[in-house]
Amino acid sequence: MDSLLCSLFWEGYTLYKYRHLSKSHLRFTLEALNDPICGGCDDRCPQVHDQSIRRIRDCDLLDQRLSIEPIVRRVSCKRCGPKTEKISWLPTRSRQTWWLIRQVESMCTEQPVKHVSNRMGLPWHT
Repeated sequence: MDSLLCSLFWEGYTLYKYRHLSKSHLRFTLEALNDPICGGCDDRCPQVHDQSIRRIRDCDLLDQRLSIEPIVRRVSCKRCGPKTEKISWLPTRSRQTWWLIRQVESMCTEQPVKHVSNRMGLPWHT
């Protein structure tokens, strides 16, 4: 996937690799393009303390369930100390993207929660 196209969905990241987990499930691994931004003070922090891969659920892509694995970095901020970077499309400490959250909220206004959770493949309490 072209990095320009990828940036339309996951700002600041590009597709590093993808894998079919099953006939109807895709996993994308994303790689950061720019210096991270501190989650505390919103300053650019070129010094990375550590990094990890976080598995996150995103909206379905056509008929495929989509999991993404961005490389999330912890920065050594001069003002805040070690902080997790700010990612615009991902709520803090969340395992779902903003798009998936909004889609589920919208569906729950028109359908029972149990039906939405079964349709989206999520636990009902999510």
